[in-house]
Amino acid sequence: MVFLHKAEVHAVRDVSFSIKRDEIFGLVGESGCGKTTLGKMLVRLLEPTGGRVKIGDLDVTSLRGSELQRYWPNLQMIFQDPRSSLNPRMRIGDSLVEGLRLSGRRDLIEDTVQEIIRSMNIREEILNRYPHEVSGGEIQRIVIARAISLNPKLIVADEPTSNLDLSVQAQILTLIKNIHKERSIPCVLISHDIEVVQWMCDRIAVMLRGRIVEEGPTDDVIHNPLHPYTRELINASSFCRETTEYQEVSQTTDKGCPYAERCAMVKQECRSSEVQLKGGIHKVACRAVIEG
Repeated sequence: MVFLHKAEVHAVRDVSFSIKRDEIFGLVGESGCGKTTLGKMLVRLLEPTGGRVKIGDLDVTSLRGSELQRYWPNLQMIFQDPRSSLNPRMRIGDSLVEGLRLSGRRDLIEDTVQEIIRSMNIREEILNRYPHEVSGGEIQRIVIARAISLNPKLIVADEPTSNLDLSVQAQILTLIKNIHKERSIPCVLISHDIEVVQWMCDRIAVMLRGRIVEEGPTDDVIHNPLHPYTRELINASSFCRETTEYQEVSQTTDKGCPYAERCAMVKQECRSSEVQLKGGIHKVACRAVIEG
């Protein structure tokens, strides 16, 4: 009999960052790096095996049962595929107010709906239609409207324009940016597109294989990238001049630097041990940069 041992791989590990109320924080990295997993943990759609998520002084990860149910409206996520987050058998108007009904805010429904459809330029006639009867851009507007109707304390937007036509993408991104500015709702924007996060975000964190390898003000990271992986992302985006999707290479262990197999500056200790994010407002996790 042969026993096969599978190495345990953590989708997200040793990640720590804070978000200010007046900023959009970007998570950028290649496909499979853990961005979406992290986003779902922030809104308690996935349970972390360790660590904490705090909103103000409240440890959200400690909430259970009815406490979590009551708090959940404060945590909203805009998904990559907006149609998948709506009930196909429910009219759009009913989906829009579902959160208000479930949260017990029924008295606010009419006023809230009227305010939102005006501010977000949603056509009132589509409220009686079903999701398959309207365009992807309109569906995404409805999903965003449903999220902000509950006046949440955090919004996570996971690739909110990747399934939309190019002509609509800028409209949706502008809408998210305006909502954030007007309502001061902290937002985490997940994307693999450097140009999107550069335009949208105040600060960004670059993820690779479940870890943050660089973090800082957006302009600093884009114009002065410290980690070789960040430079790779920026150079690829500049070369292609289009949305660039990166494919994650296989990983069998959590040991060592996540970029070691692709790095021209790799040292032996890079393969065996990790280095933590270090620095001031612009942090990097790279032994060659820190020790060099």
